[in-house]
Amino acid sequence: MISPSLANKQVLLRERQAKHKAREKEKHMGKNNRKEVAKRLTEEILKTEDPAMVVELSRQLAKVLPKKSTPRKPVDKPKKIHSSILDVRTGSAVDDLADWEKVRHHLVVQIEKRQRDIGRELTHAELVVFGEEVTKNFSEREAAALEAWNVALAQEKNK
Repeated sequence: MISPSLANKQVLLRERQAKHKAREKEKHMGKNNRKEVAKRLTEEILKTEDPAMVVELSRQLAKVLPKKSTPRKPVDKPKKIHSSILDVRTGSAVDDLADWEKVRHHLVVQIEKRQRDIGRELTHAELVVFGEEVTKNFSEREAAALEAWNVALAQEKNK
């Protein structure tokens, strides 16, 4: 048998739980409930002729209806500025090379990177096309350094 004080505590606990559930239901209106309330409010707005009452009902309707979310502004990514291969300081031995050697080093690095990406060595024809792709974005100074490299190669062949 349960003592009277324990029974009272259990009854009080059940009452508190029931009140809590009732408050939760009032707080969180489900989607269907919102639709029903919105429907009733719009019907009442259409029926009423008193402007003050229409304003009050409209406020209530605005609270029930979902708010339109404003789209986020896209974050502007900083534009990629082409920095000269010759001016970039890496802190390595490449900084001490002549301009044409820096251009040659850049081309070799780009070719090796492409070969790793595709998983095989480039053919001669692919090398020529890829070399043109890389060099078309060169500045005048870089193009002059590339030309100096070609001159150095030609002099080496003539020896």
